[in-house]
Amino acid sequence: MKTTIQEFENTVVVSLSGRLDRNQSLGLLSELTRHMQTASQLLIDVGDAEITDSTAIAVFIGALQQARQLDISFGLIALNGNIRQMIRLFRLDRLMPAYPTIEAALNHA
Repeated sequence: MKTTIQEFENTVVVSLSGRLDRNQSLGLLSELTRHMQTASQLLIDVGDAEITDSTAIAVFIGALQQARQLDISFGLIALNGNIRQMIRLFRLDRLMPAYPTIEAALNHA
């Protein structure tokens, strides 16, 4: 898995690409938490990510909880079919806003 960071004023966008599995999950959560320290909004672009198990969903939940503790906005971008299905299965679509593109997310803020 590869992460790419983009900053837009007080928003940090973390774009994920490749396979996200249990081995990368703890490192990713640490990275997301670190970026939350300097942002008022954290967005995770999962359009190029491949999720193989529910461990990645646990990372998103952990990031959401951390964002709430820090009183910053959190959202997901470009949910693909597999990730969208898992988000809905765990009923996280009610807790995590999802946007089709980075631009749509930034315009919503």
